[in-house]
Formats: sequence, C-alpha cells, structure tokens
Amino acid sequence: MNTFARLATAALSAAVLSAAPCAQSGTYTLEVSAAPEPRVDVTLEAPITWAGRTLTLATRYAFATLSEPVLDGEPRVIAPAGLELVPTTDGRDGAPSWLIPEDLSEPLVVTWSVPVIHRTLPEVRARGANEHPYLAEDHGLLVTAPLLLLPMSVDERDERARVGFVLPDGWDLHAPWPRAHDGGFTPKVMDLHNDLVAVGNWSVETIRIADFEGMIAFAPGQERLRDLTLPTIERVVPAMRSLFASPEPSHYGFFFGRPDMPSAGYTGSPKANAMTLAVSEMLLDNVPEQVQLGVAHLIAHEFHHTWTATRRTSDSLRFFNEGFTDYYAWLTLTRLGVMSWDAFAEKLSEKLAQASSLGARTGMTLVESGGPAFFEGGDAYNLCYSGGLVVAAHVDSALRAAPRPSSLDAWMLAFNNRDRDAPRDLETFIALLADATGDDVARRIEALVQAPFPGDAAPLLATFGVTSRIEPRATSLRANLDELTVRDIDPTCIHAEWGVRPGDTFLEVHGDTVRDAAALRREVSTPRDGVIRFVVQRGDEQLVLGGEVGTTRTYRVEAAALRAGTGS
Repeated sequence: MNTFARLATAALSAAVLSAAPCAQSGTYTLEVSAAPEPRVDVTLEAPITWAGRTLTLATRYAFATLSEPVLDGEPRVIAPAGLELVPTTDGRDGAPSWLIPEDLSEPLVVTWSVPVIHRTLPEVRARGANEHPYLAEDHGLLVTAPLLLLPMSVDERDERARVGFVLPDGWDLHAPWPRAHDGGFTPKVMDLHNDLVAVGNWSVETIRIADFEGMIAFAPGQERLRDLTLPTIERVVPAMRSLFASPEPSHYGFFFGRPDMPSAGYTGSPKANAMTLAVSEMLLDNVPEQVQLGVAHLIAHEFHHTWTATRRTSDSLRFFNEGFTDYYAWLTLTRLGVMSWDAFAEKLSEKLAQASSLGARTGMTLVESGGPAFFEGGDAYNLCYSGGLVVAAHVDSALRAAPRPSSLDAWMLAFNNRDRDAPRDLETFIALLADATGDDVARRIEALVQAPFPGDAAPLLATFGVTSRIEPRATSLRANLDELTVRDIDPTCIHAEWGVRPGDTFLEVHGDTVRDAAALRREVSTPRDGVIRFVVQRGDEQLVLGGEVGTTRTYRVEAAALRAGTGS
C-alpha cells in the first residue's frame, strides 16, 4: 500500500473510534492487499476495559479445519510502549491465544498480518475450500474468524466493535453489518467470530422485506450463474423468511464466491450475518431447471439454518438441525412451485431408501450420527441428513393427527423462537413434542432416534401413502468422470458405499483392464454371479473394492397424500 493508503488507515481508525457509541468498543482496521501477494494487515485498538481478556485466532471455523493459524509472525504491540501480550493455551478448541495484561493503563494498539493463502493449504483443498478466505486480483471474500484476534469472552451479547477497511483502488465493500455515520461498521463482537465480507468487483442485488435487507452478491466470473438463478433466489428468500416470524437477522448477505471445491456440486455455509455459496462451473452446463432447483435448495437449506444461528444445539439434535432443515428446504420449494409435488414425493422416497439402507447396514442411530463421525462425512453424515428429514416428515404428520391438531410449522415456531438461552437438546425436544402430541407419540419418536434406523421405514409415513418393496440393488455407476477418473459421485450409489471417492481412477473391473469410460460404465455396472469387483488407483495405492450386489428396499410416496398430509 502507498503512503496515502497508510495515512487513510490511521485516519479511518481514529474516525471510527471517535464515533463509537460506547467507550467499551474495540476498533479493527483491515488493510487489504490483492494478489499476487494477498494479505490482510490488521490493527486493533482495544480499550482499557479489555484488560485481562484473552484474544484468540480461530482455526476451527469451517468444516475443513486448519492445523494451525495462518499468521506472519507474532502480533506486535504498538502501544503502550513496553507492554507485551502473553501467549496462552486457554484459547477455544486449542486455538493460539494471547492474554491482555490486567495492568493495562491506556488503550492497547496491536497489529498483525495474515497472508491469505488458506485455500491453497492441503488440509483445506482436500475437503473443500469455500468457507475460507481468498483474495484474487480484482476481488476477494474475507472470513473474519481467521483474520481477527477476537476476545473469547463478550461482556454483553450486544457488545459491538468498530470495523474499518482500506482497500485497493477501485474496490467496493459489501459487509452485512450496520454502518456508523462515519462510514465504518458496527458488528456485534460475537458475530465477528465467524462472518463474511465481500470486497472488490462483485455484482450485487438487494432484497428488502419490511425491516430485512438481503444482499445477493456474485463474484466476477459468476455471470451465468447470476442470470440463471437470481429470479428464483429472489422468491426463495422471502418464503424462508416468512417461516421464522422473527426479526433476526435484519441484514444478511448471500455471497456466491469463486467455486474452489474438489468435486462438482453445490456448497454453502451460513455464518453470523452472511453465507458463503458456491456452484461448480461444470454444473452450469446441466439443464437450466436443474441448476435453478439446486441453487434454490442450497439457499433454502442454508438460510433456514440462520433461524437458530445464535442458539447452541447439542450434537444429540444434529439430526434436527440438518434433517428438519432439509425437509423445510424441499417443502418450501414445493409450496412455491419451484418443484412439483411429484418431485417432492420422489425426493422423500429417495431419503427413506437411503436412511433405511444406512440404518440396516451400519446399525447407527440418528443421535450417534450427529456426533464426531458426522464431520468425517460418509455414512454418519448421510444418515443424519436423510434420517433427520424422514423424522421431520413423521413429526409433521404426527402433529396433524394429534388430539389438538397442529403442524410442524407451528411447532417449529414454538421450539425455535423461545429464549435464546433455552436448552436445545434431545430431552427438551421430546418434552415439547409430548406437549403437542401426547406422551405416547413423543416416546415413540425418542425411541426412533435412539435405535438403529428401521430397515422398513414405510410405517413412519403411512399417512403419505407410502409403500415399499424389496428389489435388486441398482448397479449403475452414478458419477461424473474424466476418462476413467471420478470427478464426483452420488453418495447413495452402490459404488460410493463400496468406497469409491472423487479422484479415484478405475484400473480394472472383474480382472480386466478398462480402457475407456463407456466400457467402464458398462462393466462396473454388470454383476458376475451377483458380485462386482474392481480396482482403483488412489494416490500411491491400488485398492480392490466392490462386493455382493444384494437387494434393497425401495419406497414410493404418493404425491397427493403428501400434499394433503402437509396441509398444503
């Protein structure tokens, strides 16, 4: 940055501090440098009242966690002269932390520098980089958690910091926070522990619904995605918002950043006041309606999470957080007419099959699926989503059949809009269900989530006209390929269950070398004596995978009964 920019940094910091509504506020100034040497230089001016607080730099703010923070050297104290921060191991989740001495006698000024290389790190690239910051030549996405030293404890929930930015020439700033009269921002300190800011040349549209303002932003290079999906997004956000009956959040950003992902797909993650979203470019060549539906579902699912973002939910209810959220994502899109009732019935049939198959094969319960194994992906992750969605549909039908008929819409309002400190665990969940459905129904649901998911789940959704039957397993390879290498694979595909992952390269099927994609698809989908065997190359290893094809239980949900059973 040039001398003028550095002077602007100091001026902005002083202006923001002088305009602070509360003397307790800390002031952060972020000076952004673009590629080819992307970095963020941060200055914090902390008030005397922050004495004794621990400042921490997060490493576990995303699904793909960091083994250590990205930091260029140690934080450096500018004032008071001679004062030093004290390194400590008391940080959240073991993150590096520094203690502000108790004898602080004047405001603390400390600086540090973060090279923005997070998306290039092996542990990030392997699992998906889209929750991590990046800076390109003309734009970037800033994630506050790995950039800011933040106090672990917050004196008050509404305690606010002051945040200002110094950007490269010509760059715009899009932050989902209230603005101060001086042009800075005043986000809550607790929100800075994981939030997003878009900088540079993004294309931005705004949705206003009463006191709510939504900012939909697309990074450079996302023009096709914007043109294809923006009208649908503008319908979905108000529909999801109407479910909440809550004033929070009042501002929210939907940031479609650069799609850095290891395989084709849709990905998103909600933060305090914004969500990061990405759609792999190869999907844009699909049928437009498929892309619109995929993005609509992504937005609906992730925005639904914001309803309870400030309320901590125990792992025992992760099936509720993910499965009920996914149920509402599909149900809302169907109510809007973005997808048909036949398509929703087919989706519910698919989730029934997936959950019952995983339950029978793994013996895992829904409560167990939300524990540490969830973050490893695979069976636990898929069971938590699919089984949780089936339980949501079951609870919806049970509420409507109760002595005092209600609906899942109404029950969710009662459960989610309680005091933010009210417990959100399995015991409370079951107790509130008992109030609405009676003890017998609530105890059956409690037993359902604490036992292996049933191999025949049709009785759970009898009111939706569900039927089931045993059929031979489908053996087609549902994957996108680059020649013989897997780009991405349907997690419900039998080959995925046998262990095939994105990046694997097929070498042999049934002992014969495969030479092209057409032959591979034919041979790897054809059992011999009820068995499929094949060899894949994964890194330096050659793995023999496959197994008996066997049978599976399939389901059929009646669309008309589903529509009537959800009160739509």
